[in-house]
This record gives sequence, C-alpha cells and structure tokens, in this order.
Amino acid sequence: MATTRAVTEPRTVLQLCGGVELKIAGQSVGGALPGGKATVLLACLAMSRRPLGRDELIDALWPVRTPSDPQAVLSTLLSRLRRVLGSEALPGREHVELRLPEPVWFDVRAAGDAVRKAREALAALAWSRLLEQCRLALGILGRSFLVGHESPWIDACRRDLEDLHLAALELEGRGGLAVGEGGLDRAVRAARMLIAIAPYREVGYRLLMEALESEGNVAEAVRVYERLRVLLRDELGIAPALELRVLHERLLTGEAPEGSGPGTAQSSGHRRAPISVPRRAAFVGRANELDRLKALGSSGGRRLIAVAGEPGIGKTRLVSEFVGRAEANGALVLFGRCDEETLVPYQPFIEALRSYVGRCPVEQLRRQVADGGPELSRILPALRRRLPDLPEPPAASQRPSAFACSSLSLPSSRGSTRAHRLCSSSTISIGLTGPRCRC
Repeated sequence: MATTRAVTEPRTVLQLCGGVELKIAGQSVGGALPGGKATVLLACLAMSRRPLGRDELIDALWPVRTPSDPQAVLSTLLSRLRRVLGSEALPGREHVELRLPEPVWFDVRAAGDAVRKAREALAALAWSRLLEQCRLALGILGRSFLVGHESPWIDACRRDLEDLHLAALELEGRGGLAVGEGGLDRAVRAARMLIAIAPYREVGYRLLMEALESEGNVAEAVRVYERLRVLLRDELGIAPALELRVLHERLLTGEAPEGSGPGTAQSSGHRRAPISVPRRAAFVGRANELDRLKALGSSGGRRLIAVAGEPGIGKTRLVSEFVGRAEANGALVLFGRCDEETLVPYQPFIEALRSYVGRCPVEQLRRQVADGGPELSRILPALRRRLPDLPEPPAASQRPSAFACSSLSLPSSRGSTRAHRLCSSSTISIGLTGPRCRC
C-alpha cells in the first residue's frame, strides 16, 4: 500500500495506533469494519509493503491454533472486508494486497517519515523543523498499536514502534536543548518519558541532567545522576557511562559546559570529544606544576606521572589542562577512571579502549587489533559491534583476557605523541610515549 505525504487532504486515512480507524473520502467506515480477526487481517495487509500469500496470512492470523479449515475461514474474512472496502481494495486470490484510494495517510508510515525528517533536520541544525516533526511523530507513537490484539508479528511491530518512539523522544530532547529557554520544557518532558519507558537507556538521564542544568536546577540534575548510579549498581553491577560521569563532575564543580549554545556539537547531538573534561575560561595558579608536567612529558621515553594531593585542590583541573593541550597538538588521549565503587574489572583500561574503539575508522581498527581482536572482544563488546565478522575468542582457560589489551596497537599521533590518562579519586596517572610532547 503506497503512502503519500499529507500535503493536501488525504482521500484515505488509516489509523492503527490508539484504536483502528478508517476514513475514505471523509466518511468513517471504521464502524462498518468487521472486528476480531478481520481487523488483524486489515492491519497485516496495511503493514506489508508487498502482496501476501494465503499461507502467510493464515500464519499471521492463527500463530498457535489453526481452524480446521483455515483457507475457508480466510476467504470469509476477505469477503467481509471486501463488502466494506470494495473488491478493488483487496485484489488477488492466491496473493492479496491492500489498495486504498490515493492519497493515503497511514499513521504508522507517517510516524516513520516524521522521525526520518527529524533526523535530517538534526543534521542540518534546523531546530524548529526538528521539533515540528517530533511533535507529529510523538502524537502517533504515544498510542498503543492494535489495542486488544495479540500475535508474534504484532509484538514485533510494537517493538519497532517503541524503538521509533524512543528515537523521537531523544530527538525532541536534543532539539529542546538546542533551542534553549523556549524548548527546555519539551526537553525535560521528553527525557522523563525516555527514562520511564527505557530506564536503562542512559541517554534519557543525560538529556534530563542537561535540561535541568540549563533551567538552573543543578541539584535536581545531580539527583538524576544518583538515581541512575544506584539503579545500574544494584541491578546490573556497572557504573554509568564515562560521558555521564564527566557531566556529573562538571555539575558538582559548577563549571559551565564548553560550546553549549545552539549549533554546537553538544547541542546538535554529534559525538563529543573523547576527553570531555570541564575547563574554566582561564587556567591560573598552577603554572609551575603545568611547566613541570610539560618538561617531564617532553623528556622522551615512557613516563608515569602521579599527581597527588588533598581533595579539591585542582588535581583533575591541572591534568585536564595538560592533556587538553597535548590533544590539541595531535596527541591521542585515552581516558579511564576508577570510581569508589568500581564494579567492572579493568575499568580504566576498558573505558579508555572503548572510547577509542567507538570512534576509530573500521578499517584502521581492523588492522590495529590484528589477531588479538577475538580475545580483546571479551572485555570490549563494542569491538564486536564495530567488527561483527571477528572470529569467536578462544576458550577462557587458554588465555586470560587481561593480556588482550596488549593486542591493540594504537597509532602514533602527530609527532609520534601519545597520552594515556587514568585517574581516580586520589591519584591521576599519565603515561606519555614518543620522542616529543608538544603542549
């Protein structure tokens, strides 16, 4: 069944979300439609983009218990629909398709089109257009699909529509944040809905934290993080993602985000820099320490530098400035940290490598992991998602996963400089390799 844009008044309107409704030429025929299996048959044909064979329709209508004569019952259901819609709407005998009078507005297709256009608007930083498309999509996707009917194919459609709903909510949240004051209410509502529907989807918490921060409700934003941290710790035994922990740290220090206005990478939803540490507008008061770090880093060879001190004196700020300058000069910076409640083995190494794996070009990544890829995928599931054709790793008893990290050969950046940053609540360690560190 073809679906056209609802630019002019459609001749046919078909709704499957929030109750089945069908209008043709402005007249509702939904009341005349036979219910039960006939409704499921109509929906199945509407959802298909091709003619369906009779056996396919029988499997869709009766997935568990088939009538004694399913072909006869199917013929009866088709006859009932044809009496309401007309024989031209359901042509075919062995293969049947739905042909409603054009142009057709079909709510499921319209929701998918709206989300697609919202993504295009996001890429173009067209925030008003993005929010309008999200409004159209959410008006449809907020309702249940084929209420009162159950079947495996219906469940699959519901899952697909839920994924579309979550995507629309995320886009709405991003658009509201980008607009600023006029869109923050929408961003908050979308983020809260995301959390309610998918409580383990961390993007909802991040959007809500950022929206609350923009409204000036920093304490509420910190509480949102704490709720996520406890949920993940108690239910899954893991910590929030690095990006959320960095955001939480920034909220606690009261530092403004860099480039937070509309049109920036943060507000447009583009991938952020691998190191997103909070930085003030100016760095003062630690010039001697920074010079010492630069001198140690430029002395050649491998270095492990420990920065220690009382909490709150600026250890993270100092090292952030140092590695930030190194990164700006072409250094490859890998970031990992140990939390007080470390729940993941090798957490700082996994975080550092996961960040790199997520942004490295696929072919370059394939060359770098070489034969160690299967073993490395044990502790880095993201690697298998980037390289789905990786062989299965050997049995765990043959080779401990701890040695897999040595299997990833990282490229030298400009000037053969590399910086690896590992930090905890008490110590920040930096390892620098290469002949020169230019900060």
